[in-house]
Amino acid sequence: FFMNTIAVVFVLCFACCVLGCVPSDTQGCLNGVAYDNSTQYACRNDIYYLSQTGCCAQGIPFDLSTQFCCYDGVHDDADAECEPWKPVSMRRDRGTKSIFQNTKDEPFDTKKHQVSPEIECTHANELFGCLNGFPYDWETQFPCYEYILDFSTQGCCVGEFYYHSNQTCCYDSSTKTYSVVNEAHACYANYNV
Repeated sequence: FFMNTIAVVFVLCFACCVLGCVPSDTQGCLNGVAYDNSTQYACRNDIYYLSQTGCCAQGIPFDLSTQFCCYDGVHDDADAECEPWKPVSMRRDRGTKSIFQNTKDEPFDTKKHQVSPEIECTHANELFGCLNGFPYDWETQFPCYEYILDFSTQGCCVGEFYYHSNQTCCYDSSTKTYSVVNEAHACYANYNV
């Protein structure tokens, strides 16, 4: 029993020291750097505090105390408000089918998958980044909290993800809450307030 315990401790020490970090229910790992899941999260290529910084669109960090995320990016609280977008001139019949096929890839939730020892990713390199033990492509993907998202089809909305084609990240300044609205371009930053 004693020898088995020593072996387990040795393996854990080796994994933590040599491999960088080991993701768990309480600890995340971004490119070999550990972070506390209860107070921090991954956005694009950095680690931020949940209470201070939000993650918007394709991994754009912003200051929660002075900025907000709305449709097309990050805006300053003092300059605009996020409001529903309902342009009368651009309304079209919702029954009209698009000529394009909507092929959305599912976001990859690192918390719902088991890391394979053969492909476990512990440190970033010039070819790929690492989120919670899983590799992601620098050029086409980015981390958003525990998700790996696709730049061209998905966005980050302060803890949630959304699809650019049919959803929007909107901010309600009266409640200071974010929501994913199931409509493309559902809000905009109104600078005429």
